[in-house]
Amino acid sequence: MRTNISLRSPVLDSDEMIENWISCNEGYQESFEGLLTRFPHVKTHLLCFAELLTDSIFIHESPLFDICLSQAMSRFILAEACKGAPLAIEKFFDSLVSTTEVSLKNIWIVDQDNEGWSIKQDICFLHWLMENPLRVFALEDGLLRVEKHKSSFIDVSNFDDIRRLIMLPKKAEDQGVIQIGL
Repeated sequence: MRTNISLRSPVLDSDEMIENWISCNEGYQESFEGLLTRFPHVKTHLLCFAELLTDSIFIHESPLFDICLSQAMSRFILAEACKGAPLAIEKFFDSLVSTTEVSLKNIWIVDQDNEGWSIKQDICFLHWLMENPLRVFALEDGLLRVEKHKSSFIDVSNFDDIRRLIMLPKKAEDQGVIQIGL
């Protein structure tokens, strides 16, 4: 089954992915800086989110990370104007997660050993690549396959799984390492 998803070799680290998004989306810059000022923990979660997707997954020639972050910022700005900051930050994360889930629904990235990665797994794409160093070379050589499967459906637990991958463990929050305002 055909998909609009393509893969490229990773070029940027997590911080660079965020900086690149800011430079390509100047219209969001002021709102994004305000978001990070009011909710500094968001930066940490975005770094985790960047690890989840890397800058390797593209949809229609645009990095999926950029698409998801742009959607999340749009939802944040709209919700903040209508409902205020506490609800807006919740809508930001909801949008980040749901855009990822919908974009990667039924998608499998498969290596030459027919081992695959899906957003439904409990592992970041970067970590899956690093589990087998040959995958990194396969990605660079264009040998990883993107497959779309017909089965499956979006379910609330999928959203929770993705959210868990980009949020710090509850234990870290309880120890005051970071406060998540959700």
